[in-house]
Amino acid sequence: MRNDELLAGLLGREVPAAVYHRPEASYLGWIDLRSYGLGENPAAILIDSARVALNAGHTYGAAYDGFVRINLACEPELLIEAVRRIGNFLNSGSV
Repeated sequence: MRNDELLAGLLGREVPAAVYHRPEASYLGWIDLRSYGLGENPAAILIDSARVALNAGHTYGAAYDGFVRINLACEPELLIEAVRRIGNFLNSGSV
């Protein structure tokens, strides 16, 4: 299974309000987390609260406020653990 397909399925189950923008010609995917109300830089919150390091979308322009960028060039187990941690945090009621 390709990592982008794996990530799409994981997000659908663990972080259902996220909108995943699959990469067309790279290994970097965009995840829109605006529906979770994490502000313009959800990456800063997720590193502190879920212990998952992602690229902050807002550094790529205001159009990406509320987005994170994820690198898909990793072992599937890493994606599984990252999404599990993000989902646990977002679904914990701590947001």
